[in-house]
Amino acid sequence: MRNHFAYYGVCAAVFFGGAVIAAVCAFSLPELNEKELALYFGDFFTNFVQTGADSQAVLLSVLKSNAALFAVLALCSTMVIGAPLIAVVGLCRGFAFGFTAAFLFKTYGLRTLLFLLGAVLPHALITLPCEFVL
Repeated sequence: MRNHFAYYGVCAAVFFGGAVIAAVCAFSLPELNEKELALYFGDFFTNFVQTGADSQAVLLSVLKSNAALFAVLALCSTMVIGAPLIAVVGLCRGFAFGFTAAFLFKTYGLRTLLFLLGAVLPHALITLPCEFVL
């Protein structure tokens, strides 16, 4: 890890840079788009509470998407030209995480903390180190 600490730092900086850009975007979202997205999240949470989720379908979907991402990152890590692509993937992942967190905090306040701790953080604790290593 000591030999590649600079690479991990760059990956982390790109990820958090994407998260900061996303937070700025989330807090400057036009009111109409904000209401539409808030309705979407409200419907999602209501539907989840009423019907639950098919855990097997969710697991298969996550495995497929992460396997594809793993393949792309593994391929990019073996090519010189792949380094910028890895940065782009990190920026996009940071943007997705940051936008979700910032928008939910803006919309639901501190109740978002429970959602982030229960759903987003465990996922990030597993995937982020794997992506950094790749």
